[in-house]
Amino acid sequence: MSVFRGYDIAVIAPFNLAARDGTSIRVINMARAVAGLFDRVIIFSNSYTNEFFNISSINYIKLYNIASRYHYIVALGMLIEPKLTSKLVSRMLHIDAEYIEKAVEKVGIIHVHWLVFNYLGKFLNMLTRRHIPIVVDLHGSFKLQTAPTNSPRDILAHIMGLLYERIGIKDKAIVAFTVPSFGFKEFMVRFYGVAPESMFVVPDIVEQEVIDTAKRCEETLVAFRDYKDCCDFYGYVAYAGSLTKFHGFFDLIKAVRIVRRRLGNSVRLLLIVPEAGQVMRVKSLLPEDTKILVGLPRRLVPCVLRGASVLVLPHPAGTQFDYIPSNKIYDYMLSGRPIVAYKTMAVVETLKKYPYAIFVKPNDPEALADGVIKAFELWRDVKLQEVDDVPTLDDAKKALERVYRYVLKW
Repeated sequence: MSVFRGYDIAVIAPFNLAARDGTSIRVINMARAVAGLFDRVIIFSNSYTNEFFNISSINYIKLYNIASRYHYIVALGMLIEPKLTSKLVSRMLHIDAEYIEKAVEKVGIIHVHWLVFNYLGKFLNMLTRRHIPIVVDLHGSFKLQTAPTNSPRDILAHIMGLLYERIGIKDKAIVAFTVPSFGFKEFMVRFYGVAPESMFVVPDIVEQEVIDTAKRCEETLVAFRDYKDCCDFYGYVAYAGSLTKFHGFFDLIKAVRIVRRRLGNSVRLLLIVPEAGQVMRVKSLLPEDTKILVGLPRRLVPCVLRGASVLVLPHPAGTQFDYIPSNKIYDYMLSGRPIVAYKTMAVVETLKKYPYAIFVKPNDPEALADGVIKAFELWRDVKLQEVDDVPTLDDAKKALERVYRYVLKW
């Protein structure tokens, strides 16, 4: 029986949920958590994922995929001229108003992922002629992102995102916010003046299935049949995540080159990447003997990482990683391998009890290389540890229940 009996929840997340990046992982896990709280979860997204197939209470409504810059345009338009903009939204996203209105008739809360998509929450309110409370999940901030430099369209989108963030964060239609860490909450309160009592911490989590797989890694190697030689990565430096400047990937490449010059080419690189397109964009920068695994199920990632000698988390300082650790950090912790990381506040806080963490000067590939060499020395003495305490689905469910009780005044 659901906690908020008689209510549905609309989860707005116009992302590719099939991508195994930090954003999609957070959205999927939060949607799974709220499935135990409401009668039904209605997910508005560009794509679906088979992780929801076993949850009967989840319904999917497909959104038409549009370029990011148009989201910013209509988001700003919804603040200035909502009635006219709502008509544009309906046409742009190919929305069947009658169908949507019927689908959300029992919705008691709208939970929007990323601030810019709040216009869709407001659109649902206008469509249904109701005042459904809106909660926005802030798992990122344009203020803390590295500004793009190459693409004029990306630069324009970033500027529009900054403009909307400054205005949209004060939108009175938003009743509460959820954020992934206390550090990020403090930043949003300090920089944007958001009322602290309306902002709730809902941590990124690890599914119990992933934890169980990591605990009995040796028993689940049969699951790797499709990944030849994937379980023995002695001498490999491993990285799991997106291959972008924002995530510090190019610092990693520079550091690996330095390490190979010092220790020889027996040191190789292992990449676990959410999608193949990212690999194509950086392939010319990679050593020829780089091992690449694309779209690996998350429950298997800690086992693969356990086969490597050193794990690197090169997320740079001066970005949101000062306040939010990537949720991939939990996969690293579950592997029990030495972790070399840039010394940012959020990462240090998360790894403070981890016995094999090596922190180095941020944004410095030379320092990163020194840390990797030190980790290779440490590796000889490493013994696989029991799984450390990491946030689970139950933690997210309890945190979200507090949010929704506040919003619904239960």
